[in-house]
Amino acid sequence: MRPLYRSFRDSYSRDIYIPDGGITVPPAVMTEARSVADIRALSSDRPPQNIILHTDPELRVTGQEGETLGSLYDVLSLCTRTVPVIYVADPGTPAALAGFADFNNLADALICAPFGKRELLESAYSLIPYIRSMADFRGEEELIPEDRAALPSELVASGAVTALFAPGILSRKDIDVIQRRFIHIYLEDGGDPAGVLAAGANGILTEDPGAVYDLYARFPAGTLFKKRRLNAHKGFQNDGKYLENSITGVTAAGRYGFDAAEIDVKLTADGVPIVMHNTTTKGMFEGEERAVEKSTYSELASMKRTVHPEEGVDRFDDLMKAMKKWPETPVVIEIKPGRATNGVEELVRLTGEILDREESQAHPLCIMGDIPPGYSYIHSHLPRLPFGMCEGGKSEPPRSRSEAEDLLWRVSLLSKGCAAAYNPEDVMINSLFMLYANYRGLCVFAWSRSSFFKPSQWSENGPGCDRTYISGYDSWTMDHGEKYFSYPVSIDPAPGMKLRFGAGERFVPKVLCRYMNLPSDEAEAGAVVLEGELSRDADGRFYSEKPGSCRVMFSLRETLHFGDGFTLCTEPLTLEFE
Repeated sequence: MRPLYRSFRDSYSRDIYIPDGGITVPPAVMTEARSVADIRALSSDRPPQNIILHTDPELRVTGQEGETLGSLYDVLSLCTRTVPVIYVADPGTPAALAGFADFNNLADALICAPFGKRELLESAYSLIPYIRSMADFRGEEELIPEDRAALPSELVASGAVTALFAPGILSRKDIDVIQRRFIHIYLEDGGDPAGVLAAGANGILTEDPGAVYDLYARFPAGTLFKKRRLNAHKGFQNDGKYLENSITGVTAAGRYGFDAAEIDVKLTADGVPIVMHNTTTKGMFEGEERAVEKSTYSELASMKRTVHPEEGVDRFDDLMKAMKKWPETPVVIEIKPGRATNGVEELVRLTGEILDREESQAHPLCIMGDIPPGYSYIHSHLPRLPFGMCEGGKSEPPRSRSEAEDLLWRVSLLSKGCAAAYNPEDVMINSLFMLYANYRGLCVFAWSRSSFFKPSQWSENGPGCDRTYISGYDSWTMDHGEKYFSYPVSIDPAPGMKLRFGAGERFVPKVLCRYMNLPSDEAEAGAVVLEGELSRDADGRFYSEKPGSCRVMFSLRETLHFGDGFTLCTEPLTLEFE
């Protein structure tokens, strides 16, 4: 028997079906193989984008009644347009799967197991580290921690970066809290895929992919369902009001409601982790230039900043203490080893000690560039810390499926399955890459280039930053967060909104817009019709001449300062016309 793929890279060559529709990076559509008909659907014109394959130690794919649907080899040979999710429930399956993956050059897949048997995920991760994992919480809701922010750490410790839930278990806020910590959320549709869309999940588990694809086609171009998470780059600088990489700037990010605050951590010559980006003090501090890694903390602490001279160099442990007050703005720690001495091992050890302290912020995140000894080393020493690969540069974004696959393969190869996220400069990626990353459970949070060429010059790169904001990435990290506080991140039906009308009665729906840190306000909304009939007159008022019900999602179109726009939607609502 010949290997399924010529190489591990070749296993990424999947012409994944992309449906028509206006949703920016729509949720991945996943089915569960329960019958031969589900296997046949892999060869249809509109196959699922992910499929769960229940697999036994003999590497057979089994159905709902335990019957054999085919060998794993034969079923995977049909997954030319679908990313497989290999479900394991027996302790013997991971070892068998490891040999199978190695012989067949299988890298582009996910492994799934019940969270109650997460030792199977741990086993699979140790044997096949380049394949991502998914934890199944269906029927195991009692294992979900009450503090939803704690769940990502438990998942990452077991090797999982994606989770599957039954409908109605997680609120929209729960999903947001988990997703902002680099974890992808799949939800069963429960017969209501529109509700899953409104919740902002990364994927939908459904028995009818075609119906979901048809649903996607109903939405106008630029519709966003996942929350646009705004992360403060080097803390919130607020147009120079606060210093980068300072306690005042990072706590300001918490106070203003940012979804995360990115910082840079370096090690001084005497082994003190400090918060600083640059390798020297040039341009940031008065006096003689010093190399950070060759200076003691006391030497650096005695220097005055060129801007805000009352502030100095902040210690990492002091910053994590200060951020304990802002648990909903996790700190994203970028590990910055020295150029000459490196010191990454000591920096990782001290970072772990600080994060383990009761007085430090719980559930932060971590990113790191491609620096020895690499991600596997960090994951082994900080196993509960969700983290990802950080990368800058000026390479062109993928222009084709093949180029997107090349980038995905390179990221997976470098991260060896450890990374839950990819943090590149936004000129390196695009929505095409985001689509293909989403099918593999890879979180993408773009680092905006608004300050790349001319620091803090909003006028130079503002439009480009706006396009990043509405691109559909899982998160967005930049220096000019204050420019976006006036744009709503979600909308809900206005309190007291009528849902019953007389036949022919005209009405204008109103929604409550929610912002980062500004008061909510009301706005007139449009509507996306899911079921039934709804008309709109020349004055923009809605009505139905026929008695009966109509299921809709109210919508709001926002236009950014250079003309591009995006659409937000409410949860599905049923209107009654009598």
